[in-house]
Amino acid sequence: MGARIHDRAAPGRYNLVARCDTGANVATAHFVVLPGRGTRGGLGGSMEPGAAEMGVGAGLVATAAIGGTVFVARRRRIVGTRT
Repeated sequence: MGARIHDRAAPGRYNLVARCDTGANVATAHFVVLPGRGTRGGLGGSMEPGAAEMGVGAGLVATAAIGGTVFVARRRRIVGTRT
């Protein structure tokens, strides 16, 4: 069984003492609890994108590609008629 430090532990220096059932063996350890600021950004990169996110991203890329193509084709047609 391991030692557990709760997330609400106050920052500071602590001593840990562990004894066996008979009390003959004793182990000690020193540790420091550092002040925390909480997590940064939640899940972040710990999850891969799902099907919904991939579909939305693909749709946005396709829309941008089609819009850019239409814009360039329209510009060429307008510029080509003036010469």
